[in-house]
Amino acid sequence: MGLFGNPDAVISKDQFFFLDSDTKKLAICTEAGGRIASGFGGMVKLRDGGDEVHVTGQYGGFAVRFVVWVTFANLRVQVKTRQPLRLQERVHIAFDDEDPALAQAEQLGRDEWDAGTEQKVFLAPRFCLEGDGSELQQMRGAWDQLPHQITAGVLSLLAIAPKSGTSFTLSDDQVEVYLNDATIPLSKTAGVRATSILNLLVATAAAAEERFGGAAPVPYGQPAAQQYAAPAAQPFAPAPPPGAPPPAGGLGPGSRVLVTWSDGNRYPASVVQVATGQCLCAFSNGQQHWIAMQWVTPQST
Repeated sequence: MGLFGNPDAVISKDQFFFLDSDTKKLAICTEAGGRIASGFGGMVKLRDGGDEVHVTGQYGGFAVRFVVWVTFANLRVQVKTRQPLRLQERVHIAFDDEDPALAQAEQLGRDEWDAGTEQKVFLAPRFCLEGDGSELQQMRGAWDQLPHQITAGVLSLLAIAPKSGTSFTLSDDQVEVYLNDATIPLSKTAGVRATSILNLLVATAAAAEERFGGAAPVPYGQPAAQQYAAPAAQPFAPAPPPGAPPPAGGLGPGSRVLVTWSDGNRYPASVVQVATGQCLCAFSNGQQHWIAMQWVTPQST
C-alpha cells in the first residue's frame, strides 16, 4: 500500500507509524538513508543513540546533511554556507493555519496597545514570517533579495508538507528545510528527490552568499551576479543617521518620498498606500514594498 496510493512508497506512513518495534523503524530509516545517499554519494551514519539517521557529504561545493528522525521518518535537509552571512535577522518561514486575510486585518488595526506583539506576513497560503515590526522588515528584506525562482521553489517545497513544524530557515551559516512528513524518506525514489532538494538549497546558499557574504551590500538598482538573476537589494531598516529628523506626517497616495536604504543612501519613491506605521512605496525599478514610516521622508519640492 503506497503513500496516498502511490506505488513509489516502500511502506505507507500509517504502517510505519504503527510499527511496534524501534529496531524495525531504525532498519527502514537506515535503508532510506542509503537511498538518499545514492543521489549524491553521501555517507550514512547513525546518530543520537539510533534516534536519527544522518546522510552527509558534499554537493555543488557545499557541505550537506539529511537528517531522518526515526520515530516518524520526517526529514531535515541542511546546507552549510562556505562563508558567514551578514544577516540582520535570520529568515524563518513556518507553517501557520491562520487565515491570511484575518492576519492581515489584524495588522492593519494595530495601535499602541499592540506594541511589541508578534506580527505575521504570509508569503504563501499557510506559510508566513513572524516577529515584531523590525524583525519582520529585516526578514522580508532579506527574503526579497533572493532570486524569484529560488523563493518560489522554496515555497513549493514547503507546500508538499503543509503541517505544523514544516519550515525554512536561512541563518548566518546554513540553509535548512524541515519537512514534517515521511513521504520522501519512505519513497523508492528518495535519491532522486533528495538531489532535487539539494539543487534548490545549494542554489539558495550560493545566492545568499552572493547577497549577504563578505562583500559590501549590493546598492539599490545594481543587480547581483547574472548567474542568479537576483532582484535589486531591498531595505533592511538600518539605524537612522545620527540627528536625522523624524519623517514628516501627512503622507498619502501619490506623495513623493525618499526611502533610507541598506547602503545608507536614500532613494526616491512614491506612496501607493498608507497603513498604521508603514506605507507601500513604489520605486523606479517597478518594485513595491511596505516600508516602516521611520525610514520614509517626504521629498522637498
